Amino acid sequence: MSNKQWRYRKTRYIGALVAIGTLYIAFSGPADKTNNNNSTIDNTAQFLPSVGCKDSEMCDNSSTQSTLPVETSITALPAPPPAIKTTESDFIPTDTTISPVDLYEAPPPVIIQLQGKALFKEVDFANQDIHQCTIEFDRQSVVKINQIIEQMSYNITLKKSSYKIQSGLTLNIISGALTESFNEILVHKIQTLLQIYRQSFALNLNKQSEINLVILPSQESYQEFISQLSLDATNTQGLFWARSNYAFVAFRDTEQAAVTAFHEAVHAINFSLVGLQSRWSNEGLAELFENMRVAQVNGSYTVSLKLPYLQYNQTTPMDFQNLVYAENQWGDINQMNHLYSSAFSFVSYLFSDKKGMSLVSDLLQEESLNPCLPLSMDQYFQMIDEQVYYLPSSFDEWIIKMTNNLNY
Repeated sequence: MSNKQWRYRKTRYIGALVAIGTLYIAFSGPADKTNNNNSTIDNTAQFLPSVGCKDSEMCDNSSTQSTLPVETSITALPAPPPAIKTTESDFIPTDTTISPVDLYEAPPPVIIQLQGKALFKEVDFANQDIHQCTIEFDRQSVVKINQIIEQMSYNITLKKSSYKIQSGLTLNIISGALTESFNEILVHKIQTLLQIYRQSFALNLNKQSEINLVILPSQESYQEFISQLSLDATNTQGLFWARSNYAFVAFRDTEQAAVTAFHEAVHAINFSLVGLQSRWSNEGLAELFENMRVAQVNGSYTVSLKLPYLQYNQTTPMDFQNLVYAENQWGDINQMNHLYSSAFSFVSYLFSDKKGMSLVSDLLQEESLNPCLPLSMDQYFQMIDEQVYYLPSSFDEWIIKMTNNLNY
């Protein structure tokens, strides 16, 4: 293997060597049909970026108000240890199919230079009726966010770039010196995710929504920012706070920032589409989709999702029963890495087969029926236990297969 075939990637699993397999979902133009094992669809080439992609930027060549309490929802992405080398192995074909849809043509972004300008108006503090739940914004913290960003804008160059992702969704990116291509790639990846959710899981945004993303210029400024909000960002590099409808990302390098920004965007989209979820479901999906890559090959666009191969002598992922019933352990720093890797592995396992994708769809649909409250651990386990045995291999067998395919 040549040096060019090696690359560095972040890993958040302490001491775990991860090699990469790929689950492919292909998008081809009207005249492009293939006979390989990749799933293909027509008329969606315009769906992906027309601008060139760079590896460093994550691309390759409620009518009734509920009385249920809504808890503060915070999801934090752990900071990774130093990067280690991994290998690229053969992709894993899938029969997962995404049908063509009409895509919203996003207009050019609205960019505002922030130097002492307030980000919010009084109307922004109104309660937001989401899924028949009244999500009350934490006004004090939102005001604090405004004040911190306003103060920062005097010391560093900040701008707010607003993108219409589709007719009902706006992405607001508040950042310093990020390139326009960085933002555009994030926009197209969010469009891709929404298409997957719409076509594979029958989940649609039915009302106006926003994703507010603040990218801080360093890990230190990120930690300082979050601490001023009285939140704990220890050992994290990204955080989504549902009650403020804001996500925060520490910038270390372009690749890491792109991965983390999209991870937090997945949380925001999950919250808008589904509501409150279990941690394993929410984090497993975000872990999977953060590895989305976009490539153009022979005139057609391909979206690939990286699947994990775990080295045989590293920590084995939890079985799905232990993972589901570990909901109360996510606050334990000693368990967090194992929980993230287990959730990533199990959701990847489900995505590797059409029956598994159907199970994911059933879980998301069931979660969305009562968005104010996650399913109970017993409900999750019962649904999975009833369907998982229809998959061609067990989770344990799949892990062994992934391990045996490790390519040094």
